[in-house]
Amino acid sequence: MIGAMGIAASGISVANTWLAVTANNIANADSVDANGNPYQAQVSTVAANPAGGASATSINSGQGVDLATEMPNLMMATDAYALNLAVFARAQDTYASIVAMAR
Repeated sequence: MIGAMGIAASGISVANTWLAVTANNIANADSVDANGNPYQAQVSTVAANPAGGASATSINSGQGVDLATEMPNLMMATDAYALNLAVFARAQDTYASIVAMAR
């Protein structure tokens, strides 16, 4: 991918992971395992890629689900997804205009 589009695409991927982890935590807030232990919430971790952009993974937090934390996470992840998608679309339009001018 080209510059801004690649970085925005990695942002979309990070936001998608964050959304999935948050949704999973909310869905399992009242779950217990076979031994009766409460569900352990996952957290997203983000790392910068040397070539640009970022990537995300999830790890066990070792704590239960706190819905007062998960709901703001859900809103922020949704905003991050939408904003990165908008950047991607703008970059795509810009590159298309440059190609059209070159013809």
